Amino acid sequence: MLAPPGTVPKTSSGKLRRAATRERYERGDVRARPRPVWWQLARFAARSAIPRLRRAGKLTATGLFALWCWSILVAVGLPTLIAVAVLPGLGARRAVVRAAARSLARVTGTPVTADRAERLTRLSRCVVVVNHSSLLDGIALATILPGRFTFVAGEVFERKPLVGFFLRRVGTRFVERTEREHSVADTYHLMEAARHGECLVVFPEGSLSPVPGLRPFHMGAFVIAANGGLPVVPVAISGTRAMMWPDHGTIIRRGAIHFVVGEAILPAGDGWDAAVELERAARAAIAEHCREPDNAR
Repeated sequence: MLAPPGTVPKTSSGKLRRAATRERYERGDVRARPRPVWWQLARFAARSAIPRLRRAGKLTATGLFALWCWSILVAVGLPTLIAVAVLPGLGARRAVVRAAARSLARVTGTPVTADRAERLTRLSRCVVVVNHSSLLDGIALATILPGRFTFVAGEVFERKPLVGFFLRRVGTRFVERTEREHSVADTYHLMEAARHGECLVVFPEGSLSPVPGLRPFHMGAFVIAANGGLPVVPVAISGTRAMMWPDHGTIIRRGAIHFVVGEAILPAGDGWDAAVELERAARAAIAEHCREPDNAR
């Protein structure tokens, strides 16, 4: 028979409670007592209210934190934009951006840690490749990169009025992704810039995706490194997707960001095969530490 909770006496040994259970059964105390329908409905409502209140509390806290982050971004971003617009030297502008990014992390209480970040300062010329999972990746990278590193972004950002102006002022280089002729020309210009001492920072996955995982890499960064004889430094970033999911609009959640800087990978030649080997080695290093599945397998 089905017995309601609490009617069967319990002990570490069932033998000690058999007699008591039999007596209750014979008296009819084991059967469930009928309850009024209103009482059952009230009980169900009370029990369901607790998780609803918890969810509402979490949503409210998330919304307040996102509002706080955006207000801090405006408060820090406007002076940074003005400084970037008026300062004459590229080094000074990049130093302002780096200080602003670190201030954002500190004020919002977001820990940013990096393993073996000193590897970024040992090389005078290199190509840094990083996995791309959130709009926060660039801001987070600015907190650990030395000022001599140049970001590479898609041409779509260059056409945005405010964002494009800001990126141009901090020395960002843009590449065409849709038209092949322009893409080849942009790759050539990047190769020349790298040969003349610029350290390029590339997101080889390209655009963002709401699906977690490491997506296939574009070959441009690795062709530049192979043809220029430049080492590739893989950097794995984790935590930014959980803080700001690509398709969740403006919602920013609390979290922590972690970087793992891999060992520099030297090209074995200057052709396509060498570029492919660079891509495979860099991808393996990033996949090991980015805490996301490798979707290209």
